[in-house]
Amino acid sequence: MQLKHIYHWRSRFYITALIGLPLVLFMVFTLFAESSHASIPNHPEAATSQSITVSEISQQLDKSPVLRGQFVQEKQFTIMTRPLVSKGNFVLARTLGIWMHNDTPIPSDLVLTDAGILQINASGERETIDASQQPAVKLMTKMIRQLVAGDWEQLSLHFDISASQIKSEWRAHLAPKPNSLFAAHAQSIEVHGTEFVSTIVIIENSGDETRIHFDQITSDRELSAEENDTFHW
Repeated sequence: MQLKHIYHWRSRFYITALIGLPLVLFMVFTLFAESSHASIPNHPEAATSQSITVSEISQQLDKSPVLRGQFVQEKQFTIMTRPLVSKGNFVLARTLGIWMHNDTPIPSDLVLTDAGILQINASGERETIDASQQPAVKLMTKMIRQLVAGDWEQLSLHFDISASQIKSEWRAHLAPKPNSLFAAHAQSIEVHGTEFVSTIVIIENSGDETRIHFDQITSDRELSAEENDTFHW
């Protein structure tokens, strides 16, 4: 497959995955949050829930420089009866980006940074997309960084955000604004968590649904030498 065809397919996939996680994946990810004083209205939930602010979510989240853990992603297409399931590990470096290592069904690595996207297949072959040359990729990586950093004020430029608390779990609902680029791809993003993000649910306009579950998350102060090299591709 020619590189331009790879880029065309991936650009559509990654933007959809981002708002329709990351993980995406991914993804996908309010795994870190900075304090914010913006107040957001309550999204309708069960009677036992209560409205909270994004600042209250920020206070609950772990803010360590590095997080590691496991993920399971389920992609349900409307034309299929069963979801496509992938499993693996991730490393999130607050100032650098996200590294997703897929174990099953096909081993591969996906690294998202401000520089762009790096994909490594099971044979070790590398393919890259330069964010400086591709506006769509640049926007995607920027949005991932905002999600990762919990930059609610910037996210509110593209999404209407509401949040609630049910016992120890907080829930955030992001709906793309009508004039936002992301409105063409996703209906909504749901993010649930406590100390860490536990689940991201992305509902796309097509009706397809992506669910990402995070588990076995640990925090650290710095990357290993191998991890650091991977992020500086």
